[in-house]
Amino acid sequence: YAILKEDLVEKLGVIDAALLNGGSDSAGKILVERMKKTIAGDPHLIENILHDFISRGYLTTDFSDRGCTWRWT
Repeated sequence: YAILKEDLVEKLGVIDAALLNGGSDSAGKILVERMKKTIAGDPHLIENILHDFISRGYLTTDFSDRGCTWRWT
């Protein structure tokens, strides 16, 4: 619920290119770790929810030479 209510994708989803050694997989891991550090709750539940949102296409990334930005579709 906090992921949606607090606009955390918009706040935490901008990732600098220097951090993206592994491309989109790395971007997903970085987003998950940032969310787990920010949201009070079960880290495994947060991770599972984010992976579900990504696999269903609810969250996607826009890549550029500056990095990537996660956004809702």
